[in-house]
Amino acid sequence: MINSLLRIWNLILRHFVENKYRELMYWCVLTFIFTIMDHRIFVIGVLFISGFIYTHRLKISTLQNENGRNFLLIPASATEKLIATILLNTFFHFGMILFTYAFGNLLITAIYQLLLKIDVPVNWDLFHTTNTMIVDGVIQASEHNVFWQLLGLSVLSQAVLLAGALFFERYATLKTLASIIATLGLLTLIQLILFKSLWDVRHLSNAILPAIIMLQNATLPPFVMLALEYGSFLLLPFVWGISYFRLTEKEFNQD
Repeated sequence: MINSLLRIWNLILRHFVENKYRELMYWCVLTFIFTIMDHRIFVIGVLFISGFIYTHRLKISTLQNENGRNFLLIPASATEKLIATILLNTFFHFGMILFTYAFGNLLITAIYQLLLKIDVPVNWDLFHTTNTMIVDGVIQASEHNVFWQLLGLSVLSQAVLLAGALFFERYATLKTLASIIATLGLLTLIQLILFKSLWDVRHLSNAILPAIIMLQNATLPPFVMLALEYGSFLLLPFVWGISYFRLTEKEFNQD
C-alpha cells in the first residue's frame, strides 16, 4: 500500500518536474484574468473551459508521442497511473482554480486599497446563489451554497474529458465535445419523439414548446429523483472504469 502511494506521488512529481514552467505560466495567466473579471458566472465558465485546456495539455505531456511511450513504460500499474492522472486533471485543477480565483481577488483588492486608496470588498460569492420566491404575496430571498454541486459537475466533466483523451488519438478535445453534443442531441430527439406520441401532434417541432413547459413545471416522483441522484453517482466510476480499460489497452499495445 505504501509503495503504491509512493509510486502515485512520484508520477505526480514527475509531471511537475517536467512541466513546471508551463504550470507556472498557466496559473499566473488565470490569476491575472481573475483580477480583471471575478463575476461568478464568468469564473464558472473559466472553470469548465480551463478543464478542456488542462486535459489537452495533460494529454500532450503524458500520452502523446515520446512522452506517451515513456509514461506507459513507467514501472507502475495502470491503476496507479490513472489515479495520478485523475488527481492532476480533476482535483488539482479544481483546487488551483479556487486558489487563483481567491488570490486574484485578494490581489486586486490590495492594489485598490494600497495604491488607489479605494475600498473595494473582496468577492467571495462563487459558491453562493440567491433564489427568490413569492410567499403570501411577499418576495423572499434564500441563499444556497453550491460548492458540492459545482465540484461534482467539475469532477464529472473532467472524467469525461479524460476518457475522451484516452480514446481519441488526435483532436481528442474536439471529438469528445462533438460526442457529448451528439449524445445530448440524440437523447433530446428521443424525448421529443416520446412527447410527440404522448400528445399526438403531427410535427415533431410542435412538441418542443409543450415539452419545455412540462419539464420546467414537472414534479417528479420520489423514485425517479432517487434514480437520477444515484445514477449520477454511478456515472462517475463508470467513466473512470472506461478510462482504466482504455489505459490498460494502450499499455498492452505498447508492449
